[in-house]
Amino acid sequence: MHSDIRRPDGPCNTRVAQRWQHVRILKDVRELNEHVLDVLSGFSEQPLGAAGSAVGYESLWRSLDADARWRAAQMPFLFLDLRFQDTEWWQGILASDDLGAADTSDPGYERTWQSQLTGQVLMLAWAAARADALSASLLFGMAQPVVEIVGALSPKEVERLGRLVCPAMSLRFCESGHFWRRLVMTARRNDMAGLREVHLYGLRLLGGEMLRRRTYSEACGRQQRVDVEGVSRSRRVIVSQVVSTD
Repeated sequence: MHSDIRRPDGPCNTRVAQRWQHVRILKDVRELNEHVLDVLSGFSEQPLGAAGSAVGYESLWRSLDADARWRAAQMPFLFLDLRFQDTEWWQGILASDDLGAADTSDPGYERTWQSQLTGQVLMLAWAAARADALSASLLFGMAQPVVEIVGALSPKEVERLGRLVCPAMSLRFCESGHFWRRLVMTARRNDMAGLREVHLYGLRLLGGEMLRRRTYSEACGRQQRVDVEGVSRSRRVIVSQVVSTD
């Protein structure tokens, strides 16, 4: 009856696990996370501006020693955000004249640590977007249209954007103080079980972020279809009136 179904040659748990082919991107993301925490721990005030600030975060960063920063950095997503969920914003940036004007080869151009960090985020996001769209979506929280936009950039455009989009850089989940406090506390205590729970919590936050954006995009798409259908109906009415008048 079930002769077409073949039994496995051996127990399933003896099979070799498949290695994720883009594991290097995850390694780079974690190294950049560690660098971000190194930078943030050196400031007495939140350095990311209003978009990325939250009460009490400054003391959190300073409470982490080097080992704790390494443990905290092992989250499977980037700690920083560059409005990667905002397709309209990215389209506006590329359409603006400022992209060509942001010439980092100018000797008078001052490289601040913010622009350097933004450039690192962009370069890594660009590499991820070109290598694997799913990886870019998961690790950076990118909307699919933004993955396509970033992946299509030239290396020179990526370099220039590092200066242009610097004010948009913010801490991911900056509104979720609970996440960051739990991450810092478990990393300080070297609580591996607690860190795994924080990993899952962060992924839930990331999933919720992506779902909200997808829901918004789908709602906009439905509204556009309704508008188009309304225009079509109006045109049909006008045409019928013209015909009947004739």
